[in-house]
Amino acid sequence: DLTTKVGPLKLKNPLILAAGPLSGTANHIRKCVDAGFGAVCTKTASFSYHLQRYPRPLYTLKDYDKRPDEPFYVPRDYMWLHTDHNSIFPPDKFVNILKEVSDYCHDRQVVLIGSFAGRGLSEWQRLAEAYAGAGCAALELNFCCPFPPKEEETEEKDALIGIAFSQNPDKGAEVVHSVKKAVGIPIFPKISPTATNFIQMAQTFEQAGAAGFGPFCND
Repeated sequence: DLTTKVGPLKLKNPLILAAGPLSGTANHIRKCVDAGFGAVCTKTASFSYHLQRYPRPLYTLKDYDKRPDEPFYVPRDYMWLHTDHNSIFPPDKFVNILKEVSDYCHDRQVVLIGSFAGRGLSEWQRLAEAYAGAGCAALELNFCCPFPPKEEETEEKDALIGIAFSQNPDKGAEVVHSVKKAVGIPIFPKISPTATNFIQMAQTFEQAGAAGFGPFCND
């Protein structure tokens, strides 16, 4: 019996697919369900246009040092790092993907976790209600990535997204509290362990109503 609990969620097994390229389309999500995951967290969606564009290549080698004098040298420690940003679909379009797969997940006892990044309390609330209405069993509030490029931050609403809520936990707590009032499903902020004091940040979000946390672990 691999049944486990993550906060108030009951999973058939402890395998959780993190938000990323593998959960960006309905077809991909169904394949992850068939693969046997206990929960699938969808790719983060946001309304920031510059974060919807796919860079090429989608993956890069991190810490892979080349040695010109040793053409066959392979470093001992390196990692694959996906470099795409948010979903190419904005949240109001991604909701259609959620509606398409929610019954498929539910019928196979897979917990569907919807991930998104909003700007402003009203947008967070509206998206939370839309995702919950589309069949998500829980929500991931992305307080980590996106990392808005400085040159794109022409307005405050463009800067106050993603990592800004880990860097400013009080503002993140306002979002958690607001979303908690808007929906009746568990909320899990995705937070950066390097943005500020991790323990204090987690406690602040817990007090605001978070059911748990998902750390950013790419780097």
